[in-house]
Formats: sequence, C-alpha cells, structure tokens
Amino acid sequence: MTGLALIFVVLRVISRFWIMRNPGMDDVLLILSTVVLCGFLASLAVSVHNHAGYPSVTLDAGNIEALSKTALLVEILYYFNICFIKCSILLTYLRFAVTRIFRRLCKGTIYFHVFLCIGSVVAVFSQTDPLSKMWTAAGDLNDYRINLAVLFYVTAGINIATDFWILVLPIKALSQIRRPRGEKIVLFCVFGAGLFASVASIVRLRSIAIYVNAEDHLRNSLSLLLWCMIEMSVAICCASVTGMRPIWLWIIRQ
Repeated sequence: MTGLALIFVVLRVISRFWIMRNPGMDDVLLILSTVVLCGFLASLAVSVHNHAGYPSVTLDAGNIEALSKTALLVEILYYFNICFIKCSILLTYLRFAVTRIFRRLCKGTIYFHVFLCIGSVVAVFSQTDPLSKMWTAAGDLNDYRINLAVLFYVTAGINIATDFWILVLPIKALSQIRRPRGEKIVLFCVFGAGLFASVASIVRLRSIAIYVNAEDHLRNSLSLLLWCMIEMSVAICCASVTGMRPIWLWIIRQ
C-alpha cells in the first residue's frame, strides 16, 4: 500500500512540477503526507519487531515499553497525516473555486481540520499524567486519564463525516463547469475517488471497536495499525488522482 501511494504521488509530482510547472501547497502537503506515511510504516515495522499481536503475558517489559512508545508515535502521525491529506484535497478545490461561498466553505473546512488535528494531538499527549505512565501501565486503558475509546470513536466518526462532506462539496462547482458531458462525467469520477478512502475509514472503525473492547489491547493492536495504514495509503492515492490528468495526456500524445 505504501508503494502504491508513492507511485501515485510521484505521478502527480511529475504532472504538476514538470509538465504543468504549476505546483501548489496542495502538492507540498501530499508530499509531506507521503513522508509521514513512510514514518508510519517504519513505526509499524518497529511494532512487529517488538511482537505486536502477541499476548501481553508473553512480552517482557522492554517489548511493552517499546510498543507503548510506538503507539504514541503512530497516533500522532495518523492525525497529522489525515489533516495533510484532507487539506491537500481542499486546496485543490480552491484551484477551481469561482464563487465566494465555495471558497469560504473550503477554507472553513481546512481550518476545522487544522484545529481538529491540534486538539487530537493535545489529547494524545494528555492521556496519562505523567506521560511515562502510558508505557508503565500499558495494556490497561482504565489507567488513562482520557477515555481512549471515546477519543478514537469521536475522531473516527468526525473523519468519516468530513470524508463525505469533502466528497459532496465540489458537486455544484463541477456541474457549473462548461465542458462536454463526457468530460464532466470523468471529472465527477476523479473527484469521487475519495469514496474508496471513506470505505477504508468505515472498515477501520470496526477495528477500533475490536481494539477497545478487547481484554488484551496489545494483542489486538496490530489489525488497528494495519487498517490505519490502509486508510492513509488509499486516501493519498485518491488525493493524487485529481492532479494526474496532465501526465495521462502527455503519455497519450507521446
């Protein structure tokens, strides 16, 4: 999934930086999100190395501490990456925004995601007092100052809701573009590619439910990490599609 996301981002970068020579902040954010995705992959490898998915009773103190510290890192990386991806999509919308209302809605949604990301990261750092208690009491969510189940459910629910909001946001603007009907259909399909990421977000919600309701959280953490990885990778691919048209046209001409 990481390799697929890298291919899509490279194709978009070629389209925007080399063919069109019109890069923007939306492209920069997608590149940053890919870097964060690679960091998430490295964290996932560290988790597997420390036996993520094994029963906690079979792990020593070093493994539990490493897994808990990695869990803290992946939570932060996930929230930042989702913010980067969605803000990139919204900045792409601003490229063809012609009405003041549409521009304000896009900018308002960007501000919302920035504040949501900041609030989520603050909540992650505030989950135990002191923070070191997170890895000394690993595996017992009752020792946490913040209800992690509520945090995960709320942020996941908001992300799913904003997925669909971002999908429907450009419909009116796209329908007003004066292009042949066939091209409009292609445009709607391209911008509707985010539906795949929304489906991945919904499936990830089920892995959250399994994780928070499990008696052994360390044993059930791996599936949650994997679905986070899948969700972010699919979202990056979907976000990249909107900027890849120039490279397909260039290939056809060649």
